[in-house]
Amino acid sequence: MSPAARPPAEEPKNTTIVQGGNFTGANAIGDHNEVHVGSVVYNAAAGELDSLRAKVGELGAELTGSAREEFREARRHLEVLQEELADDEPRPHRLKSRWEQLEPLVRSRAELPSVATIDNMVRML
Repeated sequence: MSPAARPPAEEPKNTTIVQGGNFTGANAIGDHNEVHVGSVVYNAAAGELDSLRAKVGELGAELTGSAREEFREARRHLEVLQEELADDEPRPHRLKSRWEQLEPLVRSRAELPSVATIDNMVRML
């Protein structure tokens, strides 16, 4: 292939990008190869977590105030979410997982600002 026919280089070959989870096994064999290993941890600002805690508290008050049987399971999932939020440094993937279990149970209450706001806040983690 002539130099003019080669596509422009966008990213180095054998590039691995991992977002979330764990990865083991970075290898660089050959002349002039490099390995760059780093860790990026997102820590939500204290204000963001406080806002999320407040909105989850609002939703909790709304669900607790409802005697409707359909929200019994939602209240149980809400307690688990609140326990995770009570941690000094809650893990974003666990918050997302807890919300994904709760959200379908409160979707019918989507007219409440707290549901939409919580959904947006959790997705931004």
